Amino acid sequence: MPTEHEFKFVIHNEAFGEYYQDHCNIMDYDKHLIIEQGYLAFSKGMTTRIRSIQKKGSTKKRWFLTFKQKIKCRVVEVETKLDARDGEDLWDACVGKLLKDRYVFRENSGTWEVDFFRKGSHRYFTLAEVELEEGAPRPDAPPWLDEHILFKVPLTDDRFSNKRLGDVDYAQRIYRKLLEESYGKEA
Repeated sequence: MPTEHEFKFVIHNEAFGEYYQDHCNIMDYDKHLIIEQGYLAFSKGMTTRIRSIQKKGSTKKRWFLTFKQKIKCRVVEVETKLDARDGEDLWDACVGKLLKDRYVFRENSGTWEVDFFRKGSHRYFTLAEVELEEGAPRPDAPPWLDEHILFKVPLTDDRFSNKRLGDVDYAQRIYRKLLEESYGKEA
């Protein structure tokens, strides 16, 4: 079974803003995806989620069912495609739903995903990640992203799971706390 081995980076929302849109026009932009996901089951160390992925400007959604289980020091991830009917039916049973825009870039160190978590049109949290082979060391972020990193998330830090960041109040609290720690003042 595959082991999830992804490195996450909390991105400074305000500093990244317009720069990111300009960057998309200049760099090797690959795709802009709209992702909706929700959870069918979760407990400590385990989640089962439904996710729809849609290319910006398209009406076609691809559906996936993903099971993740923390075992010892790793996370086993199993994902399978669903047909539209099953995806839509299971979506209705989900809780903890979230919405995010994802931009995907290919860089020397791998494929980078930058997720803008949002509620309606309001963006409330930005997270970048790169998934590598199990055991690979944390890569350097691409220079265009590096200057906007607020926090490099340790592999074992569960505070930055999508499930938790889907809670807008929680995500905003943790973001403010990171700003305070980074700048030594109340944000």
